[in-house]
Amino acid sequence: IDPKSERLLSLSEAARLEWLPCRRHGKRPHVSTLFRWTHVGKDGVRLEAIQVAGTLCTSEAALIRFFERLTAARVKGALLGPVLAGILLLAGDSETVLEGA
Repeated sequence: IDPKSERLLSLSEAARLEWLPCRRHGKRPHVSTLFRWTHVGKDGVRLEAIQVAGTLCTSEAALIRFFERLTAARVKGALLGPVLAGILLLAGDSETVLEGA
């Protein structure tokens, strides 16, 4: 995150962004969800954050990058299954392919 070019938001502010999709029961993501995304991540992707004094901050641009990387990881994972199966078949390792089926 570049604090000079991106408007910083506390995680609480970020959780209330209007464009974030509502989840269960029409509720926005909880601030603890954003905290988890910054520390643990989701599917190997972490939300960028910066500590400003005692406040953990992110930005709208960082959220967009996070969602783009999540989408790319999911697409890559979805494509990797058939590609890997094809490689194993070409290598003559049909047992591994059958075990995964």
